[in-house]
Amino acid sequence: MGFGDFMIEYKAIFGTLLGTIVTLVTTHFLKSKGKLMFEPQNWSLRFYKFVTGVEKEITSSEEASYALFNFELIIYNNSETPKSLKDIYLEIKDEKTQLNLILKNSNTARYSSGFRNIDEVKILNIAPKTMFCIPLEGNLDENTTKQIRNGMKVIFHAKDYKNKTYQTEIANISY
Repeated sequence: MGFGDFMIEYKAIFGTLLGTIVTLVTTHFLKSKGKLMFEPQNWSLRFYKFVTGVEKEITSSEEASYALFNFELIIYNNSETPKSLKDIYLEIKDEKTQLNLILKNSNTARYSSGFRNIDEVKILNIAPKTMFCIPLEGNLDENTTKQIRNGMKVIFHAKDYKNKTYQTEIANISY
């Protein structure tokens, strides 16, 4: 009995095993295939100046003492596997300037002794086939605020565990 006879004798078994393996590989591939989708909403950038000890909202960055921004980011994971994001930040840029800003999760706000503490967004875990909205915010000090100009782009950045970069344009600054 040669190898050819052996293969003919057991072709049904080999066919079943090969079919099972191909099905498992294809199913695993299709479940992990999918992507994260981002939709920004309600972008707001406000400039403030201290006038005789009281903070007052103003309309331009040139005279501002600081600035606050906030927006909501809707994230949808359309794959059947959980996804994680790290290295999360907001970039404000134009041809001349690039500013990287820390994002904070507004849902984590705590008040103590008249101060508001908010946790920085470091990692986001997104369950399979899930959509959720995360309110994000941050602040700019006086030096950073003075670099803000009309027409600058606001871009959300994050990386997954394979260091694949995700970028989503949030807004163009206009005031």
